[in-house]
Amino acid sequence: AIWFLAIIGCIYFYHSTPKELEPKDDEGFFQVIGSAPDSTNNQFLRENSKRLNAVYKKFPAIESYNYIVSIPTEHQVLSFVRLKPWGDRELSSLQLQPMLQHQINSIPGLQAVAIVPSVLP
Repeated sequence: AIWFLAIIGCIYFYHSTPKELEPKDDEGFFQVIGSAPDSTNNQFLRENSKRLNAVYKKFPAIESYNYIVSIPTEHQVLSFVRLKPWGDRELSSLQLQPMLQHQINSIPGLQAVAIVPSVLP
């Protein structure tokens, strides 16, 4: 009977324990990684980066942003988006991320993802 209760207890605790190593936290910035098809040139990626800028300007919570074209590979863009301080914005980064992702998905020819980076490396 004790063995049976111990097994049931282990199963219960396994299922009730959170499975995340570390929960997401509002650090105040995003990373956006995008890629264009391999058949495109640098000019195409620069034009899509301008469209990405237009998306960023739609969000009042975004304080500043920058991007690097052709990094880490030739057909990719890496962007860093810094949000306003917590007291100056109404939404957290976790609430903004799906809204930003929806707008980024509307850019034709660019497959990009907005990432809320983890606190742990």
